[in-house]
Amino acid sequence: MSIAESNRTPEELRGDLVDLLIRWRVLEQPRVAEAMQTVPRHLFVPEVSIESAYADHPVITKRRSDGTSSSSASQPAEVARQLQQLDVQPGHRVLEIGAGTGYNAALLAELAGTEGDVTTIDVDPEVAARARHALESSGYGRVHVLTADGEFGHPTRAPYDRVIATIGAWDIPPAWGQQLTPTGRLVVPLRLPGHQMTIAFERRDDHYRSVAIATSGFMPIQGAGSSSFRTVPIANDAFVLRFDDARPVPADLTGTLRCPRHEAWTGAVVGDGISWDHLYLWLTTTQPSMCTFTTTREAIDDGLTTPILGWGGTAFYDDHNVAYLTNRRASGYRDHDLFELGIIGHGPHGRDFADQLAAQIRTWHRQARGVTAPHIDAYPTGLDAPLGGDDVFIVEKRHTRIAISFTTT
Repeated sequence: MSIAESNRTPEELRGDLVDLLIRWRVLEQPRVAEAMQTVPRHLFVPEVSIESAYADHPVITKRRSDGTSSSSASQPAEVARQLQQLDVQPGHRVLEIGAGTGYNAALLAELAGTEGDVTTIDVDPEVAARARHALESSGYGRVHVLTADGEFGHPTRAPYDRVIATIGAWDIPPAWGQQLTPTGRLVVPLRLPGHQMTIAFERRDDHYRSVAIATSGFMPIQGAGSSSFRTVPIANDAFVLRFDDARPVPADLTGTLRCPRHEAWTGAVVGDGISWDHLYLWLTTTQPSMCTFTTTREAIDDGLTTPILGWGGTAFYDDHNVAYLTNRRASGYRDHDLFELGIIGHGPHGRDFADQLAAQIRTWHRQARGVTAPHIDAYPTGLDAPLGGDDVFIVEKRHTRIAISFTTT
C-alpha cells in the first residue's frame, strides 16, 4: 500500500510507533523518541507498505541465493534499545558498523546534530549503495557511507566518541577500541553461548566493562569477523543444535525427540525486559551445555516443538537427552504480556533432565533475580585477565576474553 492509498499520514504512523514503544517502556529517552518521530522510516524501506514500515518488526531487504536473509532494517524496538545504550550527544563523532538501509545512520545524525559527524560502513557494496541513496534522498546526505569491512573500522575519520555495531558480532575486534576516544562508548550485539546480548562498553583502565546490557537479535556480521555456527541435527531440520565454539557434543542424540516430551514449569514469570537479560546471562554461567537450537514452522504447527521464539531459542543437552526453554501465558495477572518459564525435555531421561533445569531456573528466580546485577568485562587477548572461578565465568574469543560476573545489589 502506498502513502496515497493509506488513510494515515507518515507522521501519524511514526507517532503511533513511538507511543507504542513508550508504553512498552522500551523507549525512555526523550531525545531518542524525538529522533524516531522525525526520521521517515518508510523512505528507507520502500519495498513494504507504509503501515509495515511503522510496525514494530524487522524488514528483510536482501536475501542470499538459498533464501536466507543477509540484510534488513532492524526491529524498531531493537533500534531504540541500542540508541539509548549508545547515548549519542550533540557534536559526537559516531562510527556505525553495518549500514543496512541507512535508517539507523539517519537517527544517529539526528542525535549527533549538525555539529556532529556520522560514518556508516558496510562490507556489501549493494547495501552501502542503497543506504547512501536513501540517506541522500531523505535529507541526510551529510552521513558518510563507505564500502569497507567493519572488522577494521574506519581509521581515517577516527577517533570516535561512539562506535556502534548493528550486526551480531562473535568477537570485539581491536580496531573498534583503538578508534574510540578514551571516554568513548562502544555498543555491540555480542554472541554468547545460547544467546546474543547487546552490550554498551566503556573503558576501564586496560579493558572494557559493561554499562548497559539487553537481549537482542541481529544478523551475523559478514567479512573478516564472521564466525560460522556448527550444527548438530537432532531431528533433521525440525530440531538442530547450534554452537559457535569448539565444545565436545555427544556423538549421537538422533532420535531423542521421538521420546515422550516432559514439561517442567518453574513458577518464574517474566515479561519483555531486563528479567530476560539477567536470566540468559545467569544460565550462561551455570549451564555449560547451554546453546541455541533452530526449528521449523512445520514442527511447531505439528506440536513437535514449542519454542519461545518462532525460529527456536535456548537449548541444553547431556549425554543422552535434550531440553529447551519454553513459556506459557501466566495466569492470575492482569498484564497478559507476562509468561511463565518452563523446560521441555526429551530423551531416555528427559523427565529428570527437564526437572533439573527447571530447578535451576527456580534457584535463579528465588536467589539471584532482583538481588544481583550482571557485569561483562572484555579483556584484549594477551592481557593478564581473570581465569575464571566460582564467581567469574569466562568465554574465550579470538581477540578478547569475556568475563561474566554478578554482584549483589
